[in-house]
Amino acid sequence: MKPRLLIVDDEPDILDFLERVFRTDFEVVRASGGHDALKLLESGPVDVLITDQKMPRMTGLELLEAIRDRFPDMIRAPTCPRSRRRWRRWASTSTW
Repeated sequence: MKPRLLIVDDEPDILDFLERVFRTDFEVVRASGGHDALKLLESGPVDVLITDQKMPRMTGLELLEAIRDRFPDMIRAPTCPRSRRRWRRWASTSTW
């Protein structure tokens, strides 16, 4: 059974890219924001969470703070906003 990965980002292109990167090794679940992620976390266990830092309504850091105590064993990783441009450029030129 694959570990479950939750990807949180408000940009669909980034969600698509990260899902393509991780889908062979993880069961990928997607959320378009922090509030959606909190709802998904209630529906079942997540082993790894990757979240954008800059999102409307709830930032990635706010999300990480909200889940820190409830899911202490979950691996949590915020993405770096500076890398977005590079990711988009790489994703648009890569063959899947």
